[in-house]
Amino acid sequence: MNNSILTIEKRLCMSLCEAIKLHSVKEGLWSIATPFTFPDGDNYSLFLQEGERGGWKLTDLAHTWMALSYDNDV
Repeated sequence: MNNSILTIEKRLCMSLCEAIKLHSVKEGLWSIATPFTFPDGDNYSLFLQEGERGGWKLTDLAHTWMALSYDNDV
């Protein structure tokens, strides 16, 4: 990997990390606020959910499917 790619990667990581915030929804479920949006301006719905047997799961709780259904027959 060349130096310019490493520089871009570092800047991108720093920018995204500053923009990401976690908010507790309920026990075991956290909302992840990001700077990313759908074309209509709505934010992506991302959640961090505690697994039943430990660990964590990244999920959208089917919000992306709902957003796709606005413009597509799904």
